[in-house]
Amino acid sequence: MKAFARPLLGVLLSLSFLSAQAAHAGTAYVPLPGITTLGPVTYETQVTVTNGLGQESTVNYLQLGTAVDGTLRQGVNTTPLKVSASRTSVLKPAASSRGLLELTGPAGFQYSARLVGSGAGSAGLGAQLPVITSSNMGSANSLLVVQGLKSVGATTADIVIVNLGKTAGTCSARVARADGSSAINTVQLSLLPLSYNFFPNVLVAETNGITDARVEVTCTNDFYAYAQMTNATTGEISIATPSGSSDSTLTAPGDAPAALTCAASGTSVCFVFPGLVHTSAHGNEDKSLILTPPVFAYSSVKLHMEFQVNGWNPPSTGAHGIVYFVRDRNKDMYANIFLKGPSRNSVTLRHGFNQVHGDKAKIERGFVAQIGATYALDYDYDPVHKSITMHISTLDGQLLLEIKDKPNVNRVQIDQGQKVIVGMSNPGVNPNVEPASIGWKYSNVKVEFFKLVQQLNLIQLQSTLH
Repeated sequence: MKAFARPLLGVLLSLSFLSAQAAHAGTAYVPLPGITTLGPVTYETQVTVTNGLGQESTVNYLQLGTAVDGTLRQGVNTTPLKVSASRTSVLKPAASSRGLLELTGPAGFQYSARLVGSGAGSAGLGAQLPVITSSNMGSANSLLVVQGLKSVGATTADIVIVNLGKTAGTCSARVARADGSSAINTVQLSLLPLSYNFFPNVLVAETNGITDARVEVTCTNDFYAYAQMTNATTGEISIATPSGSSDSTLTAPGDAPAALTCAASGTSVCFVFPGLVHTSAHGNEDKSLILTPPVFAYSSVKLHMEFQVNGWNPPSTGAHGIVYFVRDRNKDMYANIFLKGPSRNSVTLRHGFNQVHGDKAKIERGFVAQIGATYALDYDYDPVHKSITMHISTLDGQLLLEIKDKPNVNRVQIDQGQKVIVGMSNPGVNPNVEPASIGWKYSNVKVEFFKLVQQLNLIQLQSTLH
């Protein structure tokens, strides 16, 4: 594998950072399609690695084969790639490589990947390859839908499913026609840990051709799925990644946000506090909402809140509280979210159950809050699906920041006598570390506890039997 470095103009680099999908600290995966020649076109895989840090840093990469246990590292070589500050390197895996390219580096790197065609008739041919991170993967037991599959003439469709779990997993996959009927009935697939799994020409049985088909995939582990269509005559290749969902916080102009709307009766326990709830002021710095949800083992809890940033209490780099969200006390924390001002310009999320504060997970991201601006916070704590998602958006639905992580419990348990506290501003005992958010306004608060589907089914069954 070769690496070629080239400097980028500062302005272009800044623009690319705004438009590129961030790869957070940790590991990302690039699927390698193993396509060398397709009809008259020769293909090359290129993986672009950009260092957005202020100093030279290293990304370590290695290649994993097809349908192998990626957690077994004996004989698998890791290669360090040093990239100078604000520069880009391009990795070129062997064209015949099929599997996964694993990239591990510090926060501040950006990754993208593509297939580039060359040779007669290759003008404009190529395809963008997915970069799999925690931001776009499918969480365990969730559903990914890949649309636009076709098999017509010389065009065939392949499906790739990546098990991102460190243990073996099972996936269910179904291919449907545009009218909803099954082209391939649901099949159960057993996948090795951290494995790339390639299913070629899945629509071969559609002898009359098929277009606008879709594959629906769900797995017991975190996973990713996509499809590629190749034409052996023209050399054309296209990649179909998971579809977008209507479950979006964006709204059309003139539409009122549905943030304070609760789920269907009986499926959740919902607490809504519309309008202005609290303004932090000297002598009235913080306010706590005390909730008493019924005893239950809930699957998840969601929090929506709107907050207006109205200046920084000294020190501006201190932790200015957005929300303190706990069960009974600090030991059992759904979330502690706060902003830091000029010279730090960041947002921090902490969470963890049955842990002292220093042991709780801590995720910090760059975020420049504008004085006088009002933001929407949406927080989804979902232990059943092993996911935490935090969004900060404008009031018209423009997503400004996303944080994803995993809870350290398997359900949202509420026992007899337990209360849930939603604190706003919530200055800590040391104002030099956690100053009050004086002048900040908190409004339109909603907290919704969702019931486990299995329990609902059991309750309905018991009701029927009696």
